[in-house]
Amino acid sequence: MRLRDEVLDKVRAAAEKEHRAWAIMYDVSGVPSDRIEHILRVDWNHLVNDKRILDSPYYLKEKGQPVVAIWGFGFVKDQHNPQTVASIVRHIKSVTPGGAYIWGGVPSQWRTLSGDMISDPGLLDVFKHEFNALSPWTVGRYHNLSDMDKFCEERTVGDFKELKDLPNRIDYIPTIWPGGSSHNLSSGRMEVNDAPRLGGKFFWRQLWNVKHLGARTIYVAMFDEYDEGTAVLPSVPLKRSLPKCDDPNRQFPFIALDADGVDNLSPDWYLRICGFASEVMKDERRVYEDLPKKELDDYWATRPKYETFQAFAASSSSNNQSELPYLSGGGESSSAGSSSVTNTGGGSVSAPKKAEPERKTPMRSQTGAWGALMDDEEGAPPPYTLEADEMPASPVSVVPAPSSTAAATTSAPSTTNTATTAPSIAPS
Repeated sequence: MRLRDEVLDKVRAAAEKEHRAWAIMYDVSGVPSDRIEHILRVDWNHLVNDKRILDSPYYLKEKGQPVVAIWGFGFVKDQHNPQTVASIVRHIKSVTPGGAYIWGGVPSQWRTLSGDMISDPGLLDVFKHEFNALSPWTVGRYHNLSDMDKFCEERTVGDFKELKDLPNRIDYIPTIWPGGSSHNLSSGRMEVNDAPRLGGKFFWRQLWNVKHLGARTIYVAMFDEYDEGTAVLPSVPLKRSLPKCDDPNRQFPFIALDADGVDNLSPDWYLRICGFASEVMKDERRVYEDLPKKELDDYWATRPKYETFQAFAASSSSNNQSELPYLSGGGESSSAGSSSVTNTGGGSVSAPKKAEPERKTPMRSQTGAWGALMDDEEGAPPPYTLEADEMPASPVSVVPAPSSTAAATTSAPSTTNTATTAPSIAPS
């Protein structure tokens, strides 16, 4: 477990330093049914008792319980049986102080026991009675806008109704993805750019659909999966900047953000959309059917740019803390007489002026980002929650988001234990 623990330790340390929520996700796909229960029991006991992960003040919680995500139960190829799945969930809840909130990543056709879902009613019963949230996997289930809308009408609408009508509350967390290209991952079996991103329209349309069905939380797939072309991390914007391979035996093409003819997108375009999605889920922004491209173009003109401050802080390490700059958006200085970093969209930095000696480092309410300016110990974030009606408005739990994030994926002996910051976009 040494390698896995080393990665976990780094994720936890980074999340706590940067004031980001984090949680454990297990990817159990591909693990035989006769091994999975032992693996998860041993690993979760180790994380709770030896690593003391729940002592972290930033471990993600819902309704007061730590969130544990388990992705991959129910898929046809793995044939995990209902008894094993139920036993695993019950064990995690029983050994976790105060119980656990179990998030399940399930097949897209879980409700009808068809397609990618095992045709076992017993497993459906486990999903409905043992899990606290279900998140159907939609990546690759549609490849254009018309098929996407059809999927929403035929699958997602029914999923919402199914869980809403249950006597016990189960949260429904739709999965949305930016589009993808699985040509290389499938060794050429699938076409290049088989799910075109359309400059963000593919991503935005899914947000529009699920928000209007009443979704309060969404799961974005995926943060860093460049191999299947679904990553929302920064990407090469222009195809002329892509690397080229002269080996005729290794002709695996790359695609850039202009693959669909949209050639003026910034590398962080999809992180910007995620930032807007966060605001949509918190009801801070109305979502319209059309992608707000102009607003996305101007994204950093109205927001503090974290990287700009970091660069300035690194060059000012010998300065007194009272001389550190303030962040402000829209190209305006934050206040007269203080040091300032202006953000005009291009990340310009103004010459610092000596601040008032008694002025303290800005807190989150001034900067708009936890931990952007040193350690905001007085301004620790309130508890994270998926329940919009239980807590006042507070920082959103986002993965991914257009700000600094700590995330890592580590491997258990035969499964995947992912320590990640904020595994969804949720109102809090």
